[in-house]
Amino acid sequence: MEEQNKQTLYHKEPKQTGKKRPVHTTPYGQEIQKHMQRCFPNRTERILFDKRNDFLQVDIHILEAPTKQDFHVLYTVGMSALPMQLPEEFYPDYQMLERAELITLLPAEWNLTEPADGNSYDNTLWWPVDLLQYLARFPHEYQSWLGWGHT
Repeated sequence: MEEQNKQTLYHKEPKQTGKKRPVHTTPYGQEIQKHMQRCFPNRTERILFDKRNDFLQVDIHILEAPTKQDFHVLYTVGMSALPMQLPEEFYPDYQMLERAELITLLPAEWNLTEPADGNSYDNTLWWPVDLLQYLARFPHEYQSWLGWGHT
């Protein structure tokens, strides 16, 4: 691939206030991992630990496709560390929607090999990981929520 065809995508970070925010981690990490392993058994699991640790730690778990006819499962662990800000009309009936994690599936041929030390990730292959981390942080950074039917 020629250098000119590569493109790096960035999202706009929220304004920095200069205050050091605490790192939040989810207390549900082991429960989430056990649940996903029950739903998708006999898969090799890798964890991409969030090294930013600036506010909300969102790790990405990869359950590798066991066959070429299958799919990789990527899911977040960390979005549920903080409740999302739901619309007032959701309370109290839908309060359980305050905490969520994200999941996506990628075809088995999607190459998620980690680069050698000192090399950077190829964004043409790793953008789903970046997107999951961005979406997991979004409702907490912007006092919003993510859910089915919400635009």
